[in-house]
Amino acid sequence: EALDITLDKFKNILSKEKRPIKQMLMDQTLITGVGNIYSDESLWLADIHPRSKPNKIPLKEVKKLIGAMKKVLRSGIDFGGDSMSDYRNIYGQKGQFQNKHHAYRKTGENCSKKNCKGIIIRDVIATRSAHFCNIHQVLYK
Repeated sequence: EALDITLDKFKNILSKEKRPIKQMLMDQTLITGVGNIYSDESLWLADIHPRSKPNKIPLKEVKKLIGAMKKVLRSGIDFGGDSMSDYRNIYGQKGQFQNKHHAYRKTGENCSKKNCKGIIIRDVIATRSAHFCNIHQVLYK
């Protein structure tokens, strides 16, 4: 469970991974609860490029990613989920997290990170879209 993952467990998962961090985060057999939207937003907040190799991300940045992931997921819960597509809660109401996006489906827009002059671009990683800033999100190879 992404909200409960420890640094040691996360480091262990990262150390064995060869796939891009974006793909790894969405692998529900490794960490549950992180989907496409939440992975884009977590990586944006943590300043990590979605094509980064998990085992190359420095420890300081791994800690930052765990914090970002938990913050983004809690925000998603607080705002009732993401209804960019068709999600509705049990009462048929839309969530509001789509109004808090910084990267997901923001292609071509200016990055909203303070003092960043980047542009959000879209790429496809393992058949899933990835939205990220071309400036502040660092690629670890």
